[in-house]
Amino acid sequence: MSPAALGFSTDVYVLPNPKVDNEEEQEHISIAQKNLTFDISLKGDIRTLHTSTARRGDDISGLLYVPTLAYEHPCFHNYVPRNATQISDIPSLRFDLIGIAPWVSKHCSRDFLNSAAGDSGKTMAVIFYTLNQGNYTSGLPPRSDPMWGIDFTKYHFPVYAINADPGEALMDKVALYSGNMTDVWDSPQLALQYDPRDFARVYLKVDTGSRNPLPGLWIFLLIVIAVVIFIFGFTSMVMHWIQYRYRLALRRRVASGEIDLETMGIKRLTIPQDILDKFPLRVYESIPSPSQSPRFPVPSVHNGAVAAKALRESLSYAKGRTSPPNGPRSWRHGTQTNAFSQSNCAVCLEEYEPGATNVRELPCLHIFHPECIDPHLSNNSSLCPLCKASALPKGYVPPHLTNATVRRERNMRRMRERYANNSDSSRHPNSVPSSGLQGAFSRFTGWRGNASDAEDYENARTSGASNGGRHGEPRRRSFSAIAAPTQEEEEEEWRNMSRWSRFWKKVFPR
Repeated sequence: MSPAALGFSTDVYVLPNPKVDNEEEQEHISIAQKNLTFDISLKGDIRTLHTSTARRGDDISGLLYVPTLAYEHPCFHNYVPRNATQISDIPSLRFDLIGIAPWVSKHCSRDFLNSAAGDSGKTMAVIFYTLNQGNYTSGLPPRSDPMWGIDFTKYHFPVYAINADPGEALMDKVALYSGNMTDVWDSPQLALQYDPRDFARVYLKVDTGSRNPLPGLWIFLLIVIAVVIFIFGFTSMVMHWIQYRYRLALRRRVASGEIDLETMGIKRLTIPQDILDKFPLRVYESIPSPSQSPRFPVPSVHNGAVAAKALRESLSYAKGRTSPPNGPRSWRHGTQTNAFSQSNCAVCLEEYEPGATNVRELPCLHIFHPECIDPHLSNNSSLCPLCKASALPKGYVPPHLTNATVRRERNMRRMRERYANNSDSSRHPNSVPSSGLQGAFSRFTGWRGNASDAEDYENARTSGASNGGRHGEPRRRSFSAIAAPTQEEEEEEWRNMSRWSRFWKKVFPR
């Protein structure tokens, strides 16, 4: 920010006389008391003509002097007192200097500036004062006025202008305080207070305002905020990339048939209409006579182990993994003759009318009214209402796999691994896992997994026969209920979260 001058103040410096004082005494500089000298200050009504490299809050101060010109110079002898302090009247050039000169004309002002630029390089600023008496209260012309028509940019110091009244008062003091103490006739007390052989010089300080710490502070804060935003953005990007890789891996496992999302309770799926239209739509016929009994009898839900075996065999056949145990599948007049025949619809419990009722056959060979099963499959679930087998083709990948689906599938795998480790620990009570993070943690703490999870899974495993499955083999829905909440529960949990919680989960998915 350019340091526009706000005013100035003056002091009188008492400088040691190098001819009578030793080097140690020459280092001692005193500031004369105000009551012994004078006090000239100015607030406002100072025009900044050039700032150079100075900044707001910079210390612009120095001994006041008149830039050196020959006394015969027309710009000097008519306007500057003969005894005014010049560069030769400064006892030591180690002080900074501030030049003062009358603004006679642009030509004269340029000569004063050139002289100040060559005066030992110690000039910190130059102050001009106008010669128009009585204009002090009317203000100075603006910087754009033709009166100031000089190229100030080639000077390395700031240039200021003031009105005639304070300028002439300063010039009078510069002329008065140009010798030793005995020459200051209007302040005889100085010679009594200080060594009369010392020098008294006018010292001027230009007020450029206080250095504003806010820009630097704001820059620091902006840098900190930028770093924090970068860290947050980079972390979010990495986490989104990791979740993207997880979704790709899950998509590949689903496409390969390794995972059945809905059967395992990971994600509830529905059947698209184009797939639903491919399911056979047939006319129901009465159950054949015993001589034409179905090769796959209807399993009884009360005959647990046998029913589960028959169900697995039929599902394997329905999904094309095995051949039917009693020969190929056959059809007669477009109706099913060897399947899990049903006399009524399991959805509405209405009896089928042979030769009149249209039925929809699912890949698991169960049949239903189309108006009953189609809305269920397209709106509610892709699972068969009877056997809970998926009606979707093997390898079908839902169009949207969310991070929640990935997380639930990962929790399912971890639950199974934990159960496997707990099973090993139950067979070998003194053993602990020997590899991986869990093994290291177990060796350090003695932890062997969550026993309650293992007990829940063991209960589901041992109750498999009573639920229609083989003893020792858990039903898929039982284990999925242990491993992860249902889709509806997860959606309800998401709705119950605060806005901040949802925001953080979106920014940092996991």
